Amino acid sequence: METCLKPALEGPVCAASGGPAGATEVAGLAGLAWLPAAGGALAEGPELALARAAARSLYEWLAAEADPDHLRALARRILVHAGPVLAFQPEDGWEAASALAWARGHRVRVTSRGAAAAPVPGSRARRCRLLLDFSRVTAIGVDARRRLALVGAGARLGQVQEKLAASGLSLPSRPPDPDATLGAWLAGGGLGQRLFAHGTCVEHLRAVEAALPQGVHVRVHQDGSLDLLDDPRAEVRHLDPPQAAAWFSGAGLPHLKPADFARRAGRPGAVVSVLLEVGSDLPVSPHLVPFPSRGLALRFARNVAEEAERVGRLPADLEVLSPAALEPARAAWAEAGSLPADYRDAPGGYVYLDFEEAAAEELLRSPSLTGPLGLQMPATAARLLEERSRPPDPAAPGPAAPALQVLLKLDALPGYLKAVERLARWSRIPLRWEVRHLRRGRALVRLDRTTEPAGPARLPQRLVAGSLFIALAQLAVIHFNGVPARGGALPLGPRNVI
Repeated sequence: METCLKPALEGPVCAASGGPAGATEVAGLAGLAWLPAAGGALAEGPELALARAAARSLYEWLAAEADPDHLRALARRILVHAGPVLAFQPEDGWEAASALAWARGHRVRVTSRGAAAAPVPGSRARRCRLLLDFSRVTAIGVDARRRLALVGAGARLGQVQEKLAASGLSLPSRPPDPDATLGAWLAGGGLGQRLFAHGTCVEHLRAVEAALPQGVHVRVHQDGSLDLLDDPRAEVRHLDPPQAAAWFSGAGLPHLKPADFARRAGRPGAVVSVLLEVGSDLPVSPHLVPFPSRGLALRFARNVAEEAERVGRLPADLEVLSPAALEPARAAWAEAGSLPADYRDAPGGYVYLDFEEAAAEELLRSPSLTGPLGLQMPATAARLLEERSRPPDPAAPGPAAPALQVLLKLDALPGYLKAVERLARWSRIPLRWEVRHLRRGRALVRLDRTTEPAGPARLPQRLVAGSLFIALAQLAVIHFNGVPARGGALPLGPRNVI
């Protein structure tokens, strides 16, 4: 859908028109009448102009698909991204490279996936005819002494964590879904819990074994060196960084590093396995502070982040949560009759932070932070930590992953979140937001819907949500100097300077 809408979004906003026969009915079915009339009081601000452009482009595109009988095929093309006619399950990198060499020779489009285990896949299959499924590449090796783990792209993260826990170790950034595969997690950027202290999983990559589109089997190292693994029967050929750079140049490729393979789109090859650093499996001490206004919550979180960097005592996690972010947990607790005694609603949202070490928790004794901490909810914080640590229920309603992630300067956060709430109110699509990783003057904003539509309304509401999130992304980039977070392309961790 983004490809179809892009040309219209770059041009002027189109005036309303009747369009071909049936266009009004289809557009009405999609619920595009949510936008206020142009020139009205609500039309003030850039967010509405961008939303109207996205919705109008979607309206005109739907006019070309005016036959209601096409809606099922439309849903299949847009929402399911179906397409491959052949699936191949390689057992190692050499077989994957052979399949890519065949696809290159026959001009066949290729996509890859870990094991189709995650609710939201790490790869998109649209317009591809060959699917590389790495569900057989599940080997997990742990070197406890060197704190390294070698993990196949099809290994599920829950199994990886169990194997590491047996040695008292853990992934540096805790994955949100244990049923997802490592390959899918990397494709989404390796984001997880304990992001503030440890950064993304991408930062801890030391080597990536991959099959390149040219049909070459390689292992790319963090130091810039390269292993050529073309023939499984021959000895591995190792190239130092200058030799590797020359080899990549001769192959018409940039000098690849492990992080180049950690993105959802534009990956230079199919990931077969990864070697990454792991850390100690430490329990955390959670804290949750409610705020009457969003501005106070953002200001407190910013003060915590700046003080933590100044004194070197980093919380494992630091997040600002919208009031809607806690609503699913609150509803479940209330239904079970186990609502924490100290729980209370917070119109401005909550600040959640936790610590792995008592020495780091001394940060909260700073005079500049003690005021709001007197309002914190320890029982609710403990229950929330339990909810965050529990594997997600596949049958539970709600979105599986954020629909939009953008990196913004801290000074732009209040204005952008205000615009988000205005657009959510106009579109009648409830949104929840989280602000994470407030480091070095920037933060990662995650937006998603609070509920996932079901039944006949599913397709229209998802089409409306598509235009809404396109508008939100453009708003962040054009008017707030933000950067969309696509996979692991952004340097989000504590070791990098943004």
